[in-house]
Amino acid sequence: MNKFLCASVLTLFLAVPARSQAAMPDGAFITLCREGSAKQIRQALKDGADPNAMGENGATALIYAARDNADPEAVRALLAAGADVHASTDGDWTALMSAAANKNPEVVRALLAAGADLRARNDLAWTALHCAACEGNAEAAQILLDAGAERDAVSIEGVTPLMLAAEYGHPKALDVLLRAGADLKARDHFNRSPLIRAAWALRPDTVRVLLEAGADPRDQDEEGHDALWYARNSDHTGADKGRLPEVVRLLEGGAPAKSRPPRGPARLCD
Repeated sequence: MNKFLCASVLTLFLAVPARSQAAMPDGAFITLCREGSAKQIRQALKDGADPNAMGENGATALIYAARDNADPEAVRALLAAGADVHASTDGDWTALMSAAANKNPEVVRALLAAGADLRARNDLAWTALHCAACEGNAEAAQILLDAGAERDAVSIEGVTPLMLAAEYGHPKALDVLLRAGADLKARDHFNRSPLIRAAWALRPDTVRVLLEAGADPRDQDEEGHDALWYARNSDHTGADKGRLPEVVRLLEGGAPAKSRPPRGPARLCD
């Protein structure tokens, strides 16, 4: 959300209805929206708090609540008071994108019910589905897909949600995307496949899922490097590097093929 300068402070003052002197300051209200109960938020709104209060980087109270407050009623309270479901930060992150980090999927449902835009993109050209995949929020990803999210949306670097789930080591989110028909053979702008990105990040769990789904470990990037090369040349260190032997074993031997259920809605389970 871009900031703007007013030609006259007086004009701005006259254009905006006065708020109650008892109204909670924006900073305190944002903290309440992140951590408080829906009842407390409703009371603060009744006392004059601004439902579109803005914090750092242009993030609104709704965006903070969508990310941090696990109670969907907190989000609904803000929406009922007039919070802008389409508001975005300076980097174009929306409340729906932020909700991908919230482990309560009802927050995503509440925003979609209020008309949140599935097609909105941030400054990386990520959609909300990219965010859910990156966070490993499999249930949120399923909800977004069921609502019509583009399963193979491409970022400015050619990255799809499937690639993010693979690279960040989220097998459940990866499975949801595969069952929805996401492109296993998609390539980023450097011709790197989801398997290559998972191998570079040393993610044995997602490497295994991709191989079982039919990913070809012989596929190469634009410079002729395959997934095994990426694993062996990964710049990860410490505990991450300890995953290298398992990734190499999987890529050298391949994972045993498993019959996968027909593509369709995923059954989420632990």
